[in-house]
Amino acid sequence: SGRLDWIVWPRRRRPRKEDADQAARGKALPATTWVANEPWDIPKHHVYNPLPWTTFHCRDSVVASEIRTLSQLLAKGHRQVLWMILQVAGNVAGPEISAVLGDAIATLDPRVEGMARCISRHYPYLNSALAKDENKQSSSDVLTPLLELWLLDDASRDGRVAKLMERKDCEYFVFFGTSFARHLSNARQEWLHKCLLKLSAPADGKAEFFHYARRGPILRQVAQLRCGSTGWRAMLKGQHATPQGVQMFLWHPQTQAEFARRALYSTDNNSLCLLPRPEYADAIAQVAQVLDRYPREQTAKENTDDLWGWEVIQSAGAYSSITTEVERRFLELPAAWVCDAVEDAQVEVLLSALGQADDAAKSLKVLGKYAGKVKQAKEAVTKMMAQLSPPQARVLIKDVMLPKKAGVGLQVAGLKMIVDLHIPDPFDLYRMAWRKGFCQRDVAGNILAKVATSPEFTPESVCDFFTFFDFPDREDDQIYVAEFLLDQLTASPEWTM
Repeated sequence: SGRLDWIVWPRRRRPRKEDADQAARGKALPATTWVANEPWDIPKHHVYNPLPWTTFHCRDSVVASEIRTLSQLLAKGHRQVLWMILQVAGNVAGPEISAVLGDAIATLDPRVEGMARCISRHYPYLNSALAKDENKQSSSDVLTPLLELWLLDDASRDGRVAKLMERKDCEYFVFFGTSFARHLSNARQEWLHKCLLKLSAPADGKAEFFHYARRGPILRQVAQLRCGSTGWRAMLKGQHATPQGVQMFLWHPQTQAEFARRALYSTDNNSLCLLPRPEYADAIAQVAQVLDRYPREQTAKENTDDLWGWEVIQSAGAYSSITTEVERRFLELPAAWVCDAVEDAQVEVLLSALGQADDAAKSLKVLGKYAGKVKQAKEAVTKMMAQLSPPQARVLIKDVMLPKKAGVGLQVAGLKMIVDLHIPDPFDLYRMAWRKGFCQRDVAGNILAKVATSPEFTPESVCDFFTFFDFPDREDDQIYVAEFLLDQLTASPEWTM
């Protein structure tokens, strides 16, 4: 495949404050509140709530001995020690607690943590062993907050992400919080590419925890972690009709292609909006695959009784290895629900997204192919064509609107646009659509009306068009075309034939 030329644009945020006197002044520390409320618990809050933008801590030197004790307890492998470390890290920051956070993350298997996130509250006996204070109603996900606090500092983040990338299971950290995935997307796309190659889509046949959209972040969201006023925080709120914070323009074409295949497999609104956005990959081909399936009803119906709830499957149980038990229970889950319907609503969203694609010509070509099958595609082609310059429109009218496979409706619309847009040298276009008279009668009538009423054609150049009325076995078509032509000539203030 050869060496890839990666583009790397590092980004920095404004420094966060450390204030040892905040607690003394009675002000809550933002990270402390964040840790206490577990806002990363998507099943509970229905959205991921990141750390506040301005986050400050006390310095860890004030509790250095306690941190060393936690480090010693961590080596014994007790789950509750991880939650104690997390609570301390929400209050203090510095080299001591950062080292302990890194050690805590090193003890965790992100794949097992992700599977546990999907099933733990279905099995209260498992959740009590994983959650803080053995609370059956709390989140079992301790990796997300540990990772977010460890990657909080801008200056040290790249080195810490590099350390995670050395692990064989590095790809799974993409689905815990936003800091790791944001850094890969905006600053280290070579690492993002490495992770994508190790991930799979549901169609690949391997069950993965990140296929379950209501249990944690999903791969599609990695494309929506751009900085800015309509950036990734706006995306997380989920109150926008179109995806916010989209950033794929820095990615290598191969990275865009791998992302489209592994992340944009669903026909939900956000996936369809993102589908035409990879500027350097052949995303239009994937759009065509979606339109090929139109119309298609949803294959598997989603259980709408309680989309975010946790049906208790088994309250009590015994196990010798919690890792083995988590994996066993995860594999018993039904397959992740995927939206695969391609109906009018999905086509509308997809056509709207195509209107924002960088390469309008490619979008028009794929729409033209389906204009005869999808009514909305014909309307979209007509509207988009009207925005082009006459020379550009001429090429696309010939390639998209006038071929026989475009359908009668789009051919007639193309003939009308030749006049409306003042397309230069239209005679060749009329000849193409005419097909020596072997065209549909509505097309024939429109062409004859155009060449008969236009002063830019001489009688000698167009007289062979009217041999249409001499064709045998087409009496009904000839009568129809003659009536249509007479109506057009009567309505025209001036005509030449």
